[in-house]
Amino acid sequence: MCIGLEYGEYRRRNKEKDPNWFPWTDKITCILDILQHLPRSTFSDSQLAVITWALRNTGIPEVPSVYGMKTIQKMLDALCGVRTLKYEGSLGHIYYVNSLEDIVSQEMANPLVRPNLSFYPQEALGRVESAKNAFRWLHEMDASLTTPMVHIGNEDFYLFEPSRLKSGRYCIPYRWVEHRNAQGEVRLYGWVWFICPATGVNGWVVDSTDRAEVIESDFATSFLTLKESFLERAIPNPSIICGIYDQNRGFSPWKYTPDPSKGNPWREKAKGHPVYAFPIWLYCDDTSGNKSKKWNKHNSFLFTAAGLDPQEAHAQYHVHFLSTSNLAPPLEMLDGIVEQTESGGTEGIWAYDCLKQEMVLLIISVLALLGDNPMQSEFACHIGLMGKFFCRSCFVQGKGKDETLCTPSLPENDVESASLSSNSGSEASKNASKPETQREMIQRATRFFEIHNRRTRSSTIHGLKTIFTHSGTIGEKSKAKQLKTALGIKDTYQDHFTDLIFNLQKTLRGGESHKQEEVNKLLANLPKNICSPVWRIKGLDPHCDTPVEILHVILLGFLKYLWRDAMARLSDQQKNLLITRISSFNVNGLDIPSLNGTTLVKYAGSLVGRDFRIIAQIAVFVLYDLVPEECYTTWRALSTLVPLVWQPVIEDMDTYLQLLQTAIDNFLNCTANWTPRWFNKPKFHILLHLPEHIRRFGPAMLFATETFESYNAVIRGFSIHSNRQAPSRDIALEFAGLNRLRHMLSHGLFLDPRKNHSSNSALLSQSDFCSHPTKLIQDDEFLQKMLGFPQARISRHHIQLESGRTFNWESTLSSQYVDDLEYSTHTWRRCLSFHLSSGEICRLDSIVIFKTSSGTALGKVLEIIQSPNDNLNIRRHHPSLVLLQPFQLKAVSPIYLMPRISLLEKFYVISYGDLLCTVNTQHHCHGNNCHARKVQELQQQERTDITAMVDKFIHQNPTDIILNTAQMRDHNHIHPFTVPVTVPERSACISKGAEREINMTQNSKGKKTYQRTQTLLQRAIQGRSQLSGVAIQRESHLRHELYSNLDLEPL
Repeated sequence: MCIGLEYGEYRRRNKEKDPNWFPWTDKITCILDILQHLPRSTFSDSQLAVITWALRNTGIPEVPSVYGMKTIQKMLDALCGVRTLKYEGSLGHIYYVNSLEDIVSQEMANPLVRPNLSFYPQEALGRVESAKNAFRWLHEMDASLTTPMVHIGNEDFYLFEPSRLKSGRYCIPYRWVEHRNAQGEVRLYGWVWFICPATGVNGWVVDSTDRAEVIESDFATSFLTLKESFLERAIPNPSIICGIYDQNRGFSPWKYTPDPSKGNPWREKAKGHPVYAFPIWLYCDDTSGNKSKKWNKHNSFLFTAAGLDPQEAHAQYHVHFLSTSNLAPPLEMLDGIVEQTESGGTEGIWAYDCLKQEMVLLIISVLALLGDNPMQSEFACHIGLMGKFFCRSCFVQGKGKDETLCTPSLPENDVESASLSSNSGSEASKNASKPETQREMIQRATRFFEIHNRRTRSSTIHGLKTIFTHSGTIGEKSKAKQLKTALGIKDTYQDHFTDLIFNLQKTLRGGESHKQEEVNKLLANLPKNICSPVWRIKGLDPHCDTPVEILHVILLGFLKYLWRDAMARLSDQQKNLLITRISSFNVNGLDIPSLNGTTLVKYAGSLVGRDFRIIAQIAVFVLYDLVPEECYTTWRALSTLVPLVWQPVIEDMDTYLQLLQTAIDNFLNCTANWTPRWFNKPKFHILLHLPEHIRRFGPAMLFATETFESYNAVIRGFSIHSNRQAPSRDIALEFAGLNRLRHMLSHGLFLDPRKNHSSNSALLSQSDFCSHPTKLIQDDEFLQKMLGFPQARISRHHIQLESGRTFNWESTLSSQYVDDLEYSTHTWRRCLSFHLSSGEICRLDSIVIFKTSSGTALGKVLEIIQSPNDNLNIRRHHPSLVLLQPFQLKAVSPIYLMPRISLLEKFYVISYGDLLCTVNTQHHCHGNNCHARKVQELQQQERTDITAMVDKFIHQNPTDIILNTAQMRDHNHIHPFTVPVTVPERSACISKGAEREINMTQNSKGKKTYQRTQTLLQRAIQGRSQLSGVAIQRESHLRHELYSNLDLEPL
C-alpha cells in the first residue's frame, strides 16, 4: 500500500522551501506540526491522516503525508529540539529522560521566559513573594550552588576570592544578594568577610566574625588584578589563605576553594562568561495512562524554574516534562535525573542568554522536592503515613499496630454513612478490639500538637547504612527490620538490593561462614550506589526540603474530611435545605460561577480540589445550624486558616507567620475540642510544619502542586495515543517535540544551520527564525490558549461600554459629588464592567476595596464612566472615573465572627489606580431568620425555556450584610477587615473533647444494648425464640436483663 497516497501526497525532494516559514518547509507544514503538538488536544497518526486527506481534497496542493511530517519533525528536533536520553536503571528497568540541559538552554534563549528569571536571592524590606525572597535561597543554600559572580566595570568578582574595596579594606565575598527598596529599585550587594594579613607568614586570615554588606559599586579590585599587582601594593599574596577564624570553632583551615591560587573553580570553567544559579522545583506524581477507569500507573517527573516571577510561576507554559514510566519506580527514575543535575551542578550548563546576548554558564540545583505526602515520604526514605513514626520531618509517634484508631462518633441514624467521614485508606485498624481510653486519647492528641526531634539527612543516611549492614549479615535480618521500625525509615531503592540478599539467604545451605561468603560475593557485584539517589542531590535534605503540600493536606485533607463528616450527619431534609442555601449563595467577588448545591451535597464523596476551594469560602454561611456547635466552630477556624495559607504575597514574614501560627493553633484546638479522634490522621500534625516551610520557601502557593496535577491530563493524552510498546520513550519524545514547538513559536533562539561555525568557537552565533510563524501565534488568541502561551492570560477586552450615545458631565451621577471645570468640558460614556489589574471583573454594584488617604476602605460601585478624550485609559482599557459609596464596619456577627457592614451617606469619585480588588458579601441569615420557600423560576432544559417551582432562600432585611473574610482571593487586602482570632486553651480543649467523645461512645453503646435487648424481648414474648436458645446464648451479657423483664428464673 502506498503510504503517501493514503495519508497525503508525495512531495518533490527538491521542492522549493518558503523562506518566510523557516525552519518549516512552508505554512501547511507549520500548521500540521502545531496540530500534532497541542498539549490538551492530541492527535493520533490515524486522526492526522484524516486531516491531511481532508486538506488534500479541499484543493490544498502538496499536503505532506504522515510519514513526511515525521521526517520533517525529526529534522526540526535535530535543529532546535530536546534530546531524549535512554537509561538502564539499577533496578533493571529501561526508561527515558528528556535532557535537562537542553530544556534549560531553551529557557535562557526564550524571550518570553528569560526576562522573568532571577538568579540572585533578594531582600525586599521583609516582603516575600517568590522563592528568591525566602530564607532557603537567601541564607541556607550551599554557596557553591548560588550565583558565584558579578561583573563590575571590566572585572569579574567571584565568591571566596580576595577583593579590594574602594575604602582600601580587603574582603572575601561569600554571597551576592539583591536589595529592592520601597520604590522597586534593585541594587546588588555582597555579603563579605574582612581579611587581614597573617602574622609571620605571607598570606591572609579570614575573620568570619567581622562581616558587612557592601554595595557592588564599592568593589574596586578583583582577585585576578590583585594576583598581578600584590607586590606593587605591598600586600600578602592573595593566592595564599592561611585559614578562617570562627567564633565557635576558632581557627580552622580554609576549605571554601580547593586551590586558593586559582580562586573560585567557576572562574576557570566560565572562561570569562557570566555564571548564574538556576534552581528548580522538582515534582513527581503518579497518574493513570488510561482513559478508562482501569489503573495504568505512570510515575512522572516535571519541573519549573524556581527563579520565575511569581506571576509566571503557575503557568502551564513554564511546566517542563522530564520522564515517565509505568515500570520504573520513582527513585530509579530519579537516578537518571540526578545524574543530569549532578553534571549541571558541578560542570554547569552552557546556554545563550537572549536578554544579554551572550553565552552564559548555569549552575543547576534542586530547591525542593514536590509531590503528595506518600511521594514525599518516598523521597525522604520515610516509612510513610501508615507507620508508627508517620512524619517525614520529625519523630512524632502515632499508634502501634495493636492500638485502636477510631474516626469521630456519628449520630446513631448515620452509622451506615459513617464511611464518608473517613478515607477508605484510613489508618484505623479494622480488627481493633481494645477501645481507646480517655487518657490514651489525650496523650495521642498531645503528641500530635508537638514538633518532636527533627529528622536529619546525616542520621537517616547512617541508619540506612546500618540497616544494609545488618541485611548483609547472616542471622541479622530481624535486626534490620526492627531498626526500620524503630527509626521509621524505608528506602525503596535500597530495598531492592536487600531483597536480593534475603532471597539468596533462603536458598543457601551449609554453615554460617559458607552462607556469609556467598552473600559477600553478591554484595561485591552490587552497584556502587545502593542507597536512594536523593542523597546525591547536593545541598538538599529531603526531610526539610519536601514542603507541606497544601492541596492534599488542606483541600483534599481537612476540607474533605470535614465536609464528608458533615454530609454523613445530615438527614435528607437537612441536605435539601443545604442544597437550597448553596444554590442561592451570592458568588459576586469570588471569581467563581453560580453554585450547584446538588453536586456539592449529593456527590460529596467525588469532589475535587476546586470544589473544596469553594466549600472553604462558603461553609460558615451554610452550615451554621446544621452541625453541632463544636463542629461549626472548627469550620469557622478552618475558614480563617485557608485564606492565610493561599496568600500569594507576604508583606512582612514575621507578622504573617504569627498570624498563621495563631490560625493553625485555633483550628487544631477547635478540632480537639470537638473530638480528638481526628488526630489519627497524620495531616493534622503535618500542618504544624507549614510555617517553617513558608519561611524557608516563600508563600505556600509557590510550592502548591495544582499546576503540576493538572498537567497529568497532558501526560495521559500522550499515553493514550502511543502504541504502548515503549511508553516511556514515546511520551518523552512527544514532550520533546512540544518543547521544540514552544521554543520556536516563542521566537526562541537556536543555532543557525545555514551559517558556518568554527568547532573551537566559544560563542556560536545565534539566529532566530523568520517572522511568519511568530506572527501566526501573536495574532491568534485561540492558538495561544491551546498552547498555553502567556499572552493568552491577558484578555483583549478589559472594559464593556454601555451601548448608546455619549453624555455631558452634568448628566452623570459623579458630577453631583465632584466640582471640576475640566470634567465639564468632556463628553462621557457609561461602562458596565471592566477588569482590575489583578484580572477580576468589576461591575456596577460590585463591592470593592479602594485606597483612601488613611489606608483602605470598602465601597459599592455606583457608576463607571470613560471619556472619549482620555486616550491613555482607552488604550489601557481602563475607565476614567468610578463613583463609589463607602461602607462602615459595624458590630461583629457573633455566629460568623465576621464584620457586618452598612452604607454611609458619602460618595467618592476615584481613578482606576485606586481600586484594589472586589470582595464578597453575604446576608446575615442567622440574625434575620431567613428561610427557604418555593418560587417560580425560568429555567432552561435541553436549551428550552421552562417555568418551574424551585426552592429559593428568601432573605429578610436585605441590607444587613456581612463581609466574607473567608474569601481566598486578595486576602492580603481583606485581612485588615478581619476579626482577630482568640485561641482557646489547648489542654482544656483536648480534655473536653476527649471527655465528650468517651461519653458519646458510651451513650452509643448503651443505646445499642437497649435496642438489642428490646429486640430479643419482643422475640421471646412472641414465641419466636426459646429462652435457652441460640440468640440468648449468643448475647449472654443480656441474659439476666431479659429474664428480669420476663419475671423468669435464670436457667
